[in-house]
Amino acid sequence: MNGSGLLGFLISIVVLFGVGAIFFKTVDGIAKNALLATIAKIAIGCLILIVFILAVASVLGFSGPGVSVGPWGIIVFAVGVLVLLVVMYIIDLVLNWLAPQMGLAAPVVEAVRFIVSVIAVIALLLVAGDALLGGSAMLSLGHGRLLQ
Repeated sequence: MNGSGLLGFLISIVVLFGVGAIFFKTVDGIAKNALLATIAKIAIGCLILIVFILAVASVLGFSGPGVSVGPWGIIVFAVGVLVLLVVMYIIDLVLNWLAPQMGLAAPVVEAVRFIVSVIAVIALLLVAGDALLGGSAMLSLGHGRLLQ
């Protein structure tokens, strides 16, 4: 263990807690169904644990897939969440305006809201995963590998 390894570990822990806190606070407001929120929470909880284990292994000198969680990840994640909230708000406004104009029944509007909610939770998971894996997730998914 050296000083830079310990510093990287501490930064990783702060980012893990920050991303986790933002995610767990946001997912309940975005997911229109409790099951969606639960699935997302389990997935991100497991990813946080995996990244924590990899960070501990890295600071102890074990080799393996390296995950570099940087401080910029939390800013990118927070901006992504804010953009997602704005998009969800605009979609909700459009649905509230469009439903009476077109004579859409409440079940149709709720079905559209549910589908938009699922898409939003998927986007939230991808942005959170990208922040927790230091940007390596989105780059390596095209190659069929999650961690390099």
